[in-house]
Amino acid sequence: FALVARAGGDLSEFGLHHSHVGVAWRDHPRGRWTTLHLLNRCGTDQSELIEQSLEDFYNVELHDYEALIAAPSFPMQIRLQKAFFSPMARTLHDREYNLIAHPFSTKYQSSNQWVLEVIAFALAPVGYVGSRLSAQDWLKENGFVPSTISIGSGKRAGARLFSPHVRFSDHTDEEWEAQRYAVVSGDSVIAFVRTRDKGLTEARLRLESAPVDK
Repeated sequence: FALVARAGGDLSEFGLHHSHVGVAWRDHPRGRWTTLHLLNRCGTDQSELIEQSLEDFYNVELHDYEALIAAPSFPMQIRLQKAFFSPMARTLHDREYNLIAHPFSTKYQSSNQWVLEVIAFALAPVGYVGSRLSAQDWLKENGFVPSTISIGSGKRAGARLFSPHVRFSDHTDEEWEAQRYAVVSGDSVIAFVRTRDKGLTEARLRLESAPVDK
């Protein structure tokens, strides 16, 4: 069981690299890997949980053909796998999608935010997390640090008009005025798990060629 991340967009201006994170598992050493992640359908403001092969997870338009594989220690793998295979993982999914969803708001949800909130369920004391709100409370109390991105007024206006999957109404007035927004990035998810699991190992793999559309 591992966390997998991809670089779908160029986030270098924000000091970030990995735009999207999911989880992957293999039922048998000789079997194929399967991934689970939250996917926003293009042109909509809705999301769904989807299972795909590891190949299909990376078979998208990528900014950088690098795959990040983060393998937790074995005890952590067991806890995470139980959480992501539990009914609570579905309960923590919110179909109202926002690419830049505020990490501590339940109004919308981003792909990385869903992964993070299920991780909170896995690591929190039994019975603590029963909703998105309690998952976020636990993350606040246990040191999750969001990423911060800058979106100027021009880009912000364009996103509001033409991008149904980018919404600002869950962010604070202070963020709006400063044009800097807290988000859950793939990098921030991996960084948080790194602080909770000293046995985490990470590997960055280069894809030999661009994925081919089917």
